Amino acid sequence: MKRDMDLIKAILLESEKACRPGAYYQPEAYSFRDLQADEETLQEHCRLIAERGLANGTLTREGWRFSSLTWDGHDFLDNARNDSVWRAAKDAAGRFSFGVFTATLTEAAKAAALKALEKVF
Repeated sequence: MKRDMDLIKAILLESEKACRPGAYYQPEAYSFRDLQADEETLQEHCRLIAERGLANGTLTREGWRFSSLTWDGHDFLDNARNDSVWRAAKDAAGRFSFGVFTATLTEAAKAAALKALEKVF
């Protein structure tokens, strides 16, 4: 299986919406049909999210459940929300490690923020 950054982003976005105190989010493949994610691919990406520390997750008999995003997960999403930043990071670091990808995403977000600040000042 190849890691799909768009699927990781989508799972985290849905987790962010659904996770509330005392609640959890359990991703289901039908929610990610547009990304062509079958159940096996979805569960493997959930494992990667939990393993990387982007969300607090537990593996149950039914699959992965997320109770909350971590600080790193929120930072990842904050940087990934801007579609032009997301595309730039994917183009620049799409074939590299997750560390390189997130560093590139952070730098692209910084560049976009600086550009926005230049318009203000």
